Formats: sequence, structure tokens, C-alpha cells
Amino acid sequence: MLGAYGAYFTASELLAGYAVDVRHLSTAWASLLSAMIGLAGIPGSLIGGVVTDRWRATRAVVITPLLLMAVGLALIPVVPVPMVWVIAILFGVLEIFSFAAWSSVPTRVAKVRHENIGTAIGLMLTITAVGGFAVPAIFGRIASHAGYPTAWAFLGAITAATALVGLAGRDRAAEPIPVPTAEAVDLLQVDAGKTVAKARP
Repeated sequence: MLGAYGAYFTASELLAGYAVDVRHLSTAWASLLSAMIGLAGIPGSLIGGVVTDRWRATRAVVITPLLLMAVGLALIPVVPVPMVWVIAILFGVLEIFSFAAWSSVPTRVAKVRHENIGTAIGLMLTITAVGGFAVPAIFGRIASHAGYPTAWAFLGAITAATALVGLAGRDRAAEPIPVPTAEAVDLLQVDAGKTVAKARP
């Protein structure tokens, strides 16, 4: 998510300038274009949360939208202006869709203990904050020296590369839930019976 979150900040902050300088949109339309990224994230977060709860493959729910985002970012310099609007809207939806699923990783995938969930999420957000600072700065540097096409290609590449890091490790949320054996069920029933018997006056 480091690269994707950095890409989200970059697009939100710098897409308007690109739209004015290169695509010759008015300042008002360019500002609206950037604002659409944030607005599109509203339904994206709701849909992402619902899908995460319904589908056990958490890693796929996180990574797939990020890879689609990466393709869209790389295409920004070569598609016509109407498609830039489409990409901006889809970018907003997919980023926050993925972010909603990513927020569930400590409990669903890593099985972090409940008393450590706050620390785990804080660490995750710290990592993304680094991307939010570094990626826009690098994008601007590349755009000023090599041009916007190279800068957008970099943004797509860093998004894809950091998303694919998520393929490492186990996705415990996708593992089948073990079915208790009849013997285990009997033992639980015996233990429950003993507990009830002890509780009676």
C-alpha cells in the first residue's frame, strides 16, 4: 500500500496541474477532476468493506484493485481527456476499496492479538505515510526532468511493485476453517456440562 497511497496523494494533488498544463483544461474543470478522486472513494470504501466481509480471499481484494490502478495511471498520458476522467473516478473507487480491505489485514490475515491491533494499524499507517510524502516528491522530480509520461509510468510502476509485495506470506483469511471432529465436539460438550454443574448452587 506504500506505493498506492503515495499514488493516491500524487493524483489528488498534482493531477489538476497536469490537466491544466498538458491537457489544457480550465482551472475549475481541473480542480473538479482532482476532487472526483476523493468523491469516488466514498462508494469505494463501502463496497470494499462489504466485499471484504463476504469474500475470504483478503489478499486478492487488496491487490487486484491496486494492479488495475497501476494500469490506469500509466495510461493517463496517452488516453483522450474523457478517459482521464474515467480513470480518475475509477482510481478513487479502487484505491479506497483496496484500503478498506487492507485495514482488515491485522485481524483477518496476520491474526494479530486484539490488544495489539491498534499498534499494528498504526505501524501500517506509518508506512503508508512515508509513501504519501516520498512518492509525490519523486513524481514531481521526474516530471520536471523527464516529462509527465515518464512520471505517470513511474507512478503506475511503483503502485504495481509495492502491491505485488503483498503476495509474500500466507493469507490466513483464505485458508479453510477447520471442521471440528466428532470427538472434539464431544469433549466440548463434556466440558460445558461440567462448567454448568459447577455453576449450580
